[in-house]
Amino acid sequence: MLAPALAVAQSLEPRLYLPLPKGMSVINFTYGHTSGDLVLDAALPLSNSHARLDAGTFAFVRTFGLFGRSAQVQAIAPFATGEASATVAGRDTTRNLDGLVDPMLRLAVNLKGGPAAALPPGSSAVTTRSRRRSPRASPPATAVILTFSPSATSIRGAVE
Repeated sequence: MLAPALAVAQSLEPRLYLPLPKGMSVINFTYGHTSGDLVLDAALPLSNSHARLDAGTFAFVRTFGLFGRSAQVQAIAPFATGEASATVAGRDTTRNLDGLVDPMLRLAVNLKGGPAAALPPGSSAVTTRSRRRSPRASPPATAVILTFSPSATSIRGAVE
């Protein structure tokens, strides 16, 4: 009997646990392009497979203090557009992809490490970082992260 199962994964994003100053708002946009042949199981009835994908992510992050600890809330909206083609059982097939890919709302709270701290009045994160006199290692952090994400991808595709 076949049944769908819950997939569990770990998010390993760089600097996710970094204790940022309270009151910061960050807007982030990333973009990536990839294309090439696909390597598939030789037992599948597919050949001449090729894909081209343009993907990006728009994210908004707001930092604040929660119970004296550094915290942040993130709204993440990835999107993709592209095309995949292959010969399936002797028939040329193409699929066009376009749309959002699993948007996410995340709350991260550091339980261990640096406490919530505010930027000095009249400064910004860039000037505060550049004024640091000696490089110090950040204390190790332990965090609780709650992530809400739809379980199914909302990307739309059409098979031609």
